[in-house]
Amino acid sequence: MTASSNVDRALPADGSVVALRELPAATAEYRTGADPQRRVTDVRLEVTVPAGLAEHRKTALPAVRQHCTVHNTLRRAPEIIAELDEVES
Repeated sequence: MTASSNVDRALPADGSVVALRELPAATAEYRTGADPQRRVTDVRLEVTVPAGLAEHRKTALPAVRQHCTVHNTLRRAPEIIAELDEVES
């Protein structure tokens, strides 16, 4: 399965692309594996910038990902805390 999403939104299950703002814009595409544990196997990011963007700005873009919350989370998996809350009926 392949799906796409603007990085400002949660990844939609239907694979839709959501454009939320004008240039520059970032789009993320991801694929899920066929293994029994559903998981994202790879992520592709595409950044669209205005024509004529200064070269020093283009070369700075890779450094921006070092400050991206999603990028940093994927580099070091977060602790997952699952809690069961029982409700009286």
